[in-house]
Amino acid sequence: MKDRLEHLVNRYNNKFVSHWLILAMDTVIVVFSFFSATYIRFNFDLKYLDPRLFKYHLALVTGVNLLFFLYWRTHRGIIRHSNLEESKNVLYSCFSAFLVLFIAGYSRHTAWGAYLYVPTSILVIDFFISVFALLGVRILIKHLYRKLVSVYKNEQKVIIYG
Repeated sequence: MKDRLEHLVNRYNNKFVSHWLILAMDTVIVVFSFFSATYIRFNFDLKYLDPRLFKYHLALVTGVNLLFFLYWRTHRGIIRHSNLEESKNVLYSCFSAFLVLFIAGYSRHTAWGAYLYVPTSILVIDFFISVFALLGVRILIKHLYRKLVSVYKNEQKVIIYG
């Protein structure tokens, strides 16, 4: 088992994760974040939630976040080599989505405004959960990758002379 794992690590050591896989992972995290924010906002009691309206809110939040992930190119980084620049792009993307959704909420006085109005409390909770989850997953993957590679890394002893 150990030899097989070592072979896989050495074989795929220089391969990159697909950009679309990272984008899909980020989208799943945003969906989970929105569910969590809604659940927290309603004090873990969803009887006050309108399911017909919730599905539109979920689609709106997911779509806006997806657009800003594409705009800020958060999926373009090599996730196992995450750095401060990639973290900054994730933060910009989440804040931009929050701002657009917050501003869209002010159009609730129009005929389709109820579908655009996501409560501000849910948006704020969603923003924090999204940022911490997106950055946390990137840091976790980076840490696991370094741990896995360091276990199977061939080390050579050298002498520096001079």
